[in-house]
Amino acid sequence: MAQVELRQIRVQIAGLEILKGVSLDLAPAEFVAVLGPSGCGKTTLLRVIAGFVDYKGELIVGGQPYDAVPAHRRDMGLVFQDYALFPHITVADNIAFGLRLRRQPAAEIERRTADLIRLLQLDGLERRLPSELSGGQRQRVALARALAIDPKVLLLDEPLSALDKKLREEMQVELRQLQHRFKITTLFVTHDQEEALALADKVVVMDRGVIRQVGTPEDIYQRPLDRFVATFIGKSNIFEGERVGADAGMIVCRLFGNATVRVPARGGVEAGAGPVYFSIRPEKIQLDRAPPDSHVTNILKGRIAHAAYLGTHQRVGVRLESGAIIDVRLPHQQPFAPDEPVAVWWAPEDSLLVRP
Repeated sequence: MAQVELRQIRVQIAGLEILKGVSLDLAPAEFVAVLGPSGCGKTTLLRVIAGFVDYKGELIVGGQPYDAVPAHRRDMGLVFQDYALFPHITVADNIAFGLRLRRQPAAEIERRTADLIRLLQLDGLERRLPSELSGGQRQRVALARALAIDPKVLLLDEPLSALDKKLREEMQVELRQLQHRFKITTLFVTHDQEEALALADKVVVMDRGVIRQVGTPEDIYQRPLDRFVATFIGKSNIFEGERVGADAGMIVCRLFGNATVRVPARGGVEAGAGPVYFSIRPEKIQLDRAPPDSHVTNILKGRIAHAAYLGTHQRVGVRLESGAIIDVRLPHQQPFAPDEPVAVWWAPEDSLLVRP
């Protein structure tokens, strides 16, 4: 049984439909990342579970209907982007706030607060105010306060976005370890694709109030269903072609001019008539000044548009004969001159049909 069930959730704010019939299950102890561009509805979805917005549809938590349960009785642990710590009280009092609100015994409050201070490495900071803490320390205090009440669900609204890159990566590891330790169902809202892929058991990709795809990080990256997911998650080159034949599980597509490529057939994705779309990740494309042996089928010609050395790889833009520029990532640096003629190619199985 799912820990959280959302059924056909609809939200309207100021006449605009923010969520358009969203349905989603969160399994017990599952870490779910909700990812999407600004305004896609991901934070509104979190606020529905927290009880902060009016909605139509059904919310079920732990097998119980939650639509009529007010926000202060939902036992949800929340960590906001700005942490929302109380500035006038100490670290220990911030952590204990929810327990005192629930009138827990003093001894239990003291024990629970001390346990979380130790667990989140806040020893020695108990009497400090939030203004006296670093960004990483404030984030830990916010997490401790959310976990103190032993919530049914942990809701995280971009809690790492205010941290610098190095600290954010360190906190990602700590957050995942905490979630494993507490075995708590977690919904994590983020706009950072790498963060979602690194942390989540399941990724939910949203766009304009609807869910475009739900799957494991590997599914979302390696097997996107449509053009939006393919281009939003990481880098992907999208080609549009015309189906001109089929051979041994491959679809033969004509691109521009007389260029043809082979793409693996994919059940439920290919359209019967009209354009055929497929994606290819930049790291799957090979590039050189001369085309490879004749046994390679997917070969296109172009010219160097730009090249940049990025440390772990080299990013090269190639302008094809159609005028489109595709992105290629090479594991080594090669000196390419602007407008130099090159050939690009890839194995057919590295390309993927996607919906429009």
